Amino acid sequence: DVPAAGAEKLRVAGPDGKALPVQLAPGAAKDRAILLFPADLPRDATVAYKVSDAGDAGPAEAGIKADGDALVLWNALLAVRVPKVQDRKGVASADLPAPILAFQSAGGPWRGAGKMVGQTKAEAFRVIQAAAGPVRAEIRYEIDYPGGGTYRCTVRVDARESIAEVIEEYDLQGAP
Repeated sequence: DVPAAGAEKLRVAGPDGKALPVQLAPGAAKDRAILLFPADLPRDATVAYKVSDAGDAGPAEAGIKADGDALVLWNALLAVRVPKVQDRKGVASADLPAPILAFQSAGGPWRGAGKMVGQTKAEAFRVIQAAAGPVRAEIRYEIDYPGGGTYRCTVRVDARESIAEVIEEYDLQGAP
C-alpha cells in the first residue's frame, strides 16, 4: 500500500539488485494504490526488496495478448484463453462465449473448453479488461439479467504463479 500520488514512478529491485516489473492497482482509499511486483519468498528466510523512484522496471512477467476473437492471459507457466473485450445487449445465454475458453500449461497444447447453456436473455453482457500486466492480467466477465440477477466471473493470472485464479459470483435474485 503506497500513496497514489507519484506511485507510477516507483520501481522495485529484488534481493539480487535486478529490476522487477511493477504494476499499480487501486488502493482501499482514493489517495492510496497497491504496488504489485513478483516476489520469491523462501521458507523461514528474510528477503529484502528495494523500492525507489529511480531506474527502470523489469520486463513483463504476465500480460494479455490478442488471439483472434479471444484474449490470452499469460505468464511463463500458463495461459488462459478468454473472450475478447466486448459489450452486448439482449442476447441469449447460449449465444455468449464462456468465461474460460481454454487453458494451456507452459506452452503445451490448449485444453478444455467452456460453454454457456440456456435460453435466458441477458439484459447486458460485458467483458472488461481489468489489468493488462506486467505483473497481473485480469478480465471481468459480467452478465446482467432482466429483473436484477447477475453473474460475474473474474479470471486472473499473476506473474510466477502456477495457477489461474477464477472467482465466480452469482446473484440470481430476480433472474428468470
